[in-house]
Amino acid sequence: YISKQGQFRIGDEMFARECVYTEQAFTEVFSIELVSGTVSLKDKSTILISDELAVTYFGNKDVLGKSLTQIISGQPREYEIGGVFKAFPTNSSFRFHVLTSFDNYFSDPTQRTTIENDWSRWATTFLYLNDKNRHEFVTKQLQQYIKTQNEARPDLLANEFYVEPFV
Repeated sequence: YISKQGQFRIGDEMFARECVYTEQAFTEVFSIELVSGTVSLKDKSTILISDELAVTYFGNKDVLGKSLTQIISGQPREYEIGGVFKAFPTNSSFRFHVLTSFDNYFSDPTQRTTIENDWSRWATTFLYLNDKNRHEFVTKQLQQYIKTQNEARPDLLANEFYVEPFV
């Protein structure tokens, strides 16, 4: 799960919105209220948007199949709107309006391994534990990465890693 400010275009109108890049499991684990379409992220040429964004930029929520362009380093990346979800309330831990496949984060797919192993970048990882008592075991395993983290980001030193329940 990587959240990043993105530049988007619909027709001639440009706007910036927080865009979340995530794996398919995200939409299976977390509740996303679907207005229309699907919450599937299997097709990386599709994008999901909130009903608020749809109304703001298209004038209505009936936007399935319409185009949305993301501008990355001056280059357009075309998406088809595959789903519209109800915008999250202000007291939600999630506040994004654009959601797409984690694969779309990598503008150059050949650089994926390099980027994923770059500890100077941040990503959020959600764990779904069938046994809530396993969090102590996972927390213990994470400690081996403290040195790696601190070498990559001496400006942001970690003393420990921990697993925090997300309910």
